[in-house]
Amino acid sequence: MALGEFMSKQSKGVKVREESTVENCINDDLVNLTNKNVITALLNTFTKCYELYDEVREKVSYLSIFSRDVSVKLYDEFKCSKIGNLLMNSLKYVNELFSTVSNVFDAVFLLRLQLVSRLTIHTRNPMIPLEISISWDPVLNLPYIPSSSLKGVVRSYVSSIKSNISGIPINKFFGDSEGVGLVVFFD
Repeated sequence: MALGEFMSKQSKGVKVREESTVENCINDDLVNLTNKNVITALLNTFTKCYELYDEVREKVSYLSIFSRDVSVKLYDEFKCSKIGNLLMNSLKYVNELFSTVSNVFDAVFLLRLQLVSRLTIHTRNPMIPLEISISWDPVLNLPYIPSSSLKGVVRSYVSSIKSNISGIPINKFFGDSEGVGLVVFFD
């Protein structure tokens, strides 16, 4: 379409559709993520927007484009000011879990910790289609720290200051390659 033809059609009130790009597709598709299942939305968007990707014309891989744009979108959509409701639901879930587990086990501890800096954890597990993946809870719709990572941090800390806990060797308390330990962590 020539520029003159484009202008004349616009002036006549005919809408001319912009060329769809991968970036436009991602930005248009991933809106209001706090009210959607993020994993499903990302997978659907990944496949839908791939159809617009032109390998010959693009100088950057589709995965790089998708990863960059989705990371920016997630950062914007999941700012603390936008996820208060999700955080309240997760707090309610943790409290219910603690109450239920307290009825089953003899000794139960609930630790509430607050980060003083940024944290990236469990970044090699391909839970969502990004180059730097994070563990995402599909029910709570929030990123989370896997219990195995929490257990590893506590084990490492305790191992650095003690060789046993009340006479129980660290390997037996936390478990090792021979078997499961005595302590259970929930994420």
